[in-house]
Amino acid sequence: MHFRQAHPFQCWPDNSGGTVFTTSKFQKSLLDIRRGSSINRGPTLCQRQDSKKEVKMKKSEKYIVYALIAFAMVVVIYSGRSFFEKNSGGVVAESSGASTTNLGFGTILTGTTETGDVEIGLTPVSKTGNELTFSISINTHSVDLTPYNLKEITTLKYNGKEIRPKSAPVLGGHHISGALTFDVQGDIEDFSVTIKGIPQVEKRVFNFGGET
Repeated sequence: MHFRQAHPFQCWPDNSGGTVFTTSKFQKSLLDIRRGSSINRGPTLCQRQDSKKEVKMKKSEKYIVYALIAFAMVVVIYSGRSFFEKNSGGVVAESSGASTTNLGFGTILTGTTETGDVEIGLTPVSKTGNELTFSISINTHSVDLTPYNLKEITTLKYNGKEIRPKSAPVLGGHHISGALTFDVQGDIEDFSVTIKGIPQVEKRVFNFGGET
């Protein structure tokens, strides 16, 4: 019988007429079969793991974008609030070229809400240009306020001058509140308001800053 050396990737006939594979050739064939079956089965484990990692990365990027948007909104809101608070005292706004100044006075109350009496509260609010504004509140449980006209019975005294209101709430019922405004000239620091005729106090004087 004649023998010949097998090449790592060759085959030769045996005595029965069949084909004999070398060990190396057989292993290569099995490897090719396994590779083919892996391709047919779909993505490998490594491929699936990589895909999951990509999905997680995309979700993380989405959360980062949302966090940045939320942070930007907080910064904008806080900045706007700080700007408003910073400008809420002293000269706080401009309207038609005129500055608005808070006067810093509290409320003065006269009278009561007892039977036959009227309680009146007056608060200087602001001065815008030549317009001086007060907040006025009137409360009673028994007195009819309809006959009284604040524009006729109220005067403002300042810098040696006396003037009537430019506008005032219309009285009626038992509870009234609104704005009382005057046109003034120049700077004003000390002033007083007088309201006459509303019971039970015939003459109510509200002094702000020492003016009488």
